[in-house]
Amino acid sequence: MTATIIDGREVANRIREDIAADAARFKEQFGYA
Repeated sequence: MTATIIDGREVANRIREDIAADAARFKEQFGYA
């Protein structure tokens, strides 16, 4: 169970990083603040 929780947190962090990268790309493309 503990390993699953740690893995889940790592996955969540990776997803958050992906979203942040996509948001930055979106900002560059469309000039959104």
